[in-house]
Amino acid sequence: ERTIVPRAEPGSFGSKGAAGAPRRAGRVSSAPPRGPPWPERPLRRPCAPSSPHAPPARAIASAAPRMRIRIVTPAPPGSRVGNRVTALRWAGLLRGLGHRVVVETAYAGAACDLLVALHARRSAGAVALSRRLAPDRPIVLALTGTDLYRDLARSADARRALRTADRLVVLQSLARKRLPRALRARARVILQSCRPIPRRPGGTRDFDVLVLAHLRPVKDPLRAAIAVRRLPASSRVRVVLAGGALSAATARRARTEMARNPRFTWVGDLPRPRA
Repeated sequence: ERTIVPRAEPGSFGSKGAAGAPRRAGRVSSAPPRGPPWPERPLRRPCAPSSPHAPPARAIASAAPRMRIRIVTPAPPGSRVGNRVTALRWAGLLRGLGHRVVVETAYAGAACDLLVALHARRSAGAVALSRRLAPDRPIVLALTGTDLYRDLARSADARRALRTADRLVVLQSLARKRLPRALRARARVILQSCRPIPRRPGGTRDFDVLVLAHLRPVKDPLRAAIAVRRLPASSRVRVVLAGGALSAATARRARTEMARNPRFTWVGDLPRPRA
């Protein structure tokens, strides 16, 4: 994705993207902004972390101005739902780049240089308050699957937050097509990732597919289990689902699928290291 961020100037957005990736800078306009408070300019892709041309993270952190960043997520502390996991991951990346980051479930008007809000509908109040208190403060709104596939069509608050934010973050490229055409230029794609998991020596004769998802209808978590019903008897594929049931009905569905499908196992909610 081609992206821009403003040059580091007093009161500017800084020189890092929402998840901390360094990028070439544009310049902040001094005129009252309409939409994003900086001009759109095509820029090259940032260097991959493994690239020999990528500057060391420590050098990037020392060269960048330190910002006070508040990340708002509706998921409470201790929760294992995706919004909380994403907020903590981004906070760690931004702190590693030298910024001061606070993760909170609601924004009460505290001073900061940047507001990052997860979930358009449930963080709509935080977005509106930040814009009212500090009209020039940049707002990054990260759109969840619930936003894209349900709430934007139903919620006026979610659509208002979308129009207010200066940048929109989506986690896969096709998500842009779910946005109003006039707002797609504000969207940036940040692909989630994890460290490679080393293969264990030996192993079993089975080919296990792990699905990490809480049991919510919007996620369709049993889709892989239903698909493997169609495999021939000779197939070694099995599906293991790890995730908490957020209702009694979804728990019953998972147990029923386990009883009828020998290729499927639901192990419930697991701590992240074990998962």
